[in-house]
Amino acid sequence: AAANGTSTNYFLVAASPQSPAKDVLLALSRFEQNRQLLIETARRPHGRFWVNYDAGIAALLPHLARMRGCATYLSLHATAALKAGDRPTALEDIRALVRITEYLRHEPFLISHLVRAAMVQIALQPVWEGLNDRCWTEADLASLEGELVRLDFLADYHFAMRGERALSLWTIDYARKVGWQKIFSEGVPGAESGEPAPWEKSLGAAVFQLVPSGWFDQNKYAIGQLYRSCLLVAVDPKSRLVRPEIVSQFRSLMERRLSRRNPYNIFASLLLPGMAGVAQKNAQIQSYIDQARVACALERYRLANGRYPETLAALAPRFIDPLPHDLIDGQPLRYHLATEHQFVLYSVGWNRTDEGGKIEFNKSGRADPTKGDWVWRYPSR
Repeated sequence: AAANGTSTNYFLVAASPQSPAKDVLLALSRFEQNRQLLIETARRPHGRFWVNYDAGIAALLPHLARMRGCATYLSLHATAALKAGDRPTALEDIRALVRITEYLRHEPFLISHLVRAAMVQIALQPVWEGLNDRCWTEADLASLEGELVRLDFLADYHFAMRGERALSLWTIDYARKVGWQKIFSEGVPGAESGEPAPWEKSLGAAVFQLVPSGWFDQNKYAIGQLYRSCLLVAVDPKSRLVRPEIVSQFRSLMERRLSRRNPYNIFASLLLPGMAGVAQKNAQIQSYIDQARVACALERYRLANGRYPETLAALAPRFIDPLPHDLIDGQPLRYHLATEHQFVLYSVGWNRTDEGGKIEFNKSGRADPTKGDWVWRYPSR
């Protein structure tokens, strides 16, 4: 039990009725010590997790799920704090969340990169909530801009994809070194796998005897070519552009290779099909980061002038510099005033078609990232 509430099986419950936001904060107070540890950790300029890189594709990354859990907790705590009127606490939570995502930045695994992107997207929710409710002060908005401007998922995409390429080549080298027989009978060091069936051992022994060593090099070359000609050039950090047409080209190449599989593209067929969606996910999260920065600048403009500007050009250089452009077509982000106090800000999205800020939903009711526009807007007031 506690002075301000009664105990349940796990969370505290208020002794008397209070606002939903305060109920959430009371329940989350169970983890306040952990929250303070996260905030203190976020003040450190560098951090990393221990990973057994020698295990290659069998390297265990148990910290990723916990990091995402921390992101969900801090985002929820920040949102509840905002609704309860505690703006400084919300800002502290968001700042800590954005900074701890940086501890995954230098892990050369694509999954680490994608989890980090998911954490940043979670962090943007309380930023949006504060902007929608007009809670943030000028100083808060400048602080949020300072945190978000450091995030560059287009450059980080190249680091992650080069790491994934290296992991693919490591896998081929490992297969060549130990032979298919050992992989089938023992698996990769560090992997948790059961005893293979007798037919698997026999197949492994036969393959080990029959495969020419040059085939491994041909497979490495095929993977390297696909990365060089498609996956890496789909995202250009210097011009800050993402090219969906190159990803479409990659998909077509993979479909042809899967339909006409030969000994020289076996590993590419096994390891690369899932790579097609990575550039789109990077473009979307970076677009939302850029839109959040512009939205903060728009709110700063409104605080200074009592209204939103007619065009985004009015924001630079006082409120944001430089002004981000649309990552898909290189044009300015689309922006228009719906009312005097309401705006629509958006990117043309993955289909490269300006649909006026329209969001397309899939069958599950979620926004479809491959259709419609990528939109930042608030409910009508």
